[in-house]
Amino acid sequence: MICYLSSLGGSNLRDSVRRMMKRLGTKRLWSPYSFIGRKGKKAFQDILLCRVLISVYADERDNIWSGGGD
Repeated sequence: MICYLSSLGGSNLRDSVRRMMKRLGTKRLWSPYSFIGRKGKKAFQDILLCRVLISVYADERDNIWSGGGD
């Protein structure tokens, strides 16, 4: 799953996380969340999936910069 998510790419963290979230769920699933929980929504930053997605992004960037990305 991590390899699949990292293959989705993106030009920056925001774009990468959005691409991953699109593949993992629908707008309806994500609509109760905002990143920090504004406007009465749940905080996406507090769920484990957020840390996983950011970690996948960071690992992929490290692979690109180190020449190990393929």
